[in-house]
Amino acid sequence: CQKIGNTIILQPDTLVLTLSDTTHVVCGGECNGAIEFNVTGGVEEYIYTLNTFVVTNELDDLCAADYELCVIDANGCQSCNEFEILEPQPVQILVQETPATCTGMCDGSVLVLTVGGTGPLEISYDPEDLQVNGLCEGEYIAYVQDSVGCAAQDTITIFAAIVTDMIIEMFQS
Repeated sequence: CQKIGNTIILQPDTLVLTLSDTTHVVCGGECNGAIEFNVTGGVEEYIYTLNTFVVTNELDDLCAADYELCVIDANGCQSCNEFEILEPQPVQILVQETPATCTGMCDGSVLVLTVGGTGPLEISYDPEDLQVNGLCEGEYIAYVQDSVGCAAQDTITIFAAIVTDMIIEMFQS
């Protein structure tokens, strides 16, 4: 006795991981990058790994780096994609002070250099009306901000090159 029949073996659609949007780090040194992705096919429940670490399907707060994102389905099938999160050079401010000649003289100066950031950099000071020449002894603050709001600051300290402490005593005769 023979029995003849057809057996249909169903197979899920191929598991596919697609990267849809990359958000790069805004300010150098921060970790606010993100990646958006879609998964199709395979058999649900999915497991996600990022550089071999198990993660959720929400990938944000990423630092600048190269990554490999993988999805593994319930059957153990895997699909992976590589991506890179970039960052601009951090905003930096460098100050080079020239001391006042002597105590009480206001002839100190400062050279302020800025590097990094995105777009044009804007420099401001505290106090606001600070001039880079004709500075008296004391502390001042220089601020720099780029076009996307990344900022840095540094303290300017003007010393006297020659400290002259005078004591005047008056005697009656």
